[in-house]
Amino acid sequence: MTYADAITFTDLLAFAFITIVAFIARRNAA
Repeated sequence: MTYADAITFTDLLAFAFITIVAFIARRNAA
């Protein structure tokens, strides 16, 4: 795994984490 691959993987992980957290927060608020 190269440096660029690690950056992309981390970005995808962060994006998925934020999306899931926002989804759960919105569901709890509704």
